Amino acid sequence: MYRSASWPSSSSETRLHHQLPRGHTYLDTLRHVSFGTVVMCKRRDAGQIVDVKTSDHHQDLHQEASMLRHLMLHNLDKCNIITLYDEIFISNRMSLVVEKLDISLHDYLLETQGLVLLEDIRTVIQQMATALAALKRVGVIHGDVTTDNIMMVDRVRQPFRVKLIDFSQAMFSSQAKPGRILQTPQYRAAEIMLGLPFCEAVDIWALGCVMGIMMFGFELFPTTTDYDAHQVHWTILYQREQHHEDNSFNRRNRLDSLSL
Repeated sequence: MYRSASWPSSSSETRLHHQLPRGHTYLDTLRHVSFGTVVMCKRRDAGQIVDVKTSDHHQDLHQEASMLRHLMLHNLDKCNIITLYDEIFISNRMSLVVEKLDISLHDYLLETQGLVLLEDIRTVIQQMATALAALKRVGVIHGDVTTDNIMMVDRVRQPFRVKLIDFSQAMFSSQAKPGRILQTPQYRAAEIMLGLPFCEAVDIWALGCVMGIMMFGFELFPTTTDYDAHQVHWTILYQREQHHEDNSFNRRNRLDSLSL
């Protein structure tokens, strides 16, 4: 998952130069992530600016590359999903060459202190709903929809044009087996927490959590464990249901008194 930018030492920059695909010129280090590093490069043949996602020694990118290839075959880059240009092996490790994007929605919200107009929230959610609908059509669950994995394309020239990234946890719907752990805890659907059967709907739950963050400026479920998250889910949903039941009971009583 993409995180906020952090800058490498000169020694790590030198190491990155050796890990870059041939024909690419290093421009900048964009962000360090759990699997490795994302750097901005220029393709010397076409002069195109791209991002290169490199892995560390502990995790390769084969699964994500395979999923992105599948999505590109179905032209899902036209549905607000990041474009995969190429995959290259460097020292027996895979790197993904993908389209250059701007900053994550998470970082944008930090920059703007969470101040987003309702029409802009609607624009972002509609684009992500389009992306998730496209994934469902080809039988894919993203599995990690968060504000970190929604990227601005160009916040200056194309305000609130966004794309969905990071398919490292993505799977086909046929692979969705009860008990499989997916999603960041703050965005995790109840069926994942409880080990129940699940489907593409878990991505919609996570998108709802993203919308909540954009609307209220804080996480709806600020937890790090399934137990705590489930307690919050239960409290909010049970209280809401109880509130509706109480109101319904009171309305029935008023109607009964009027009929007398």
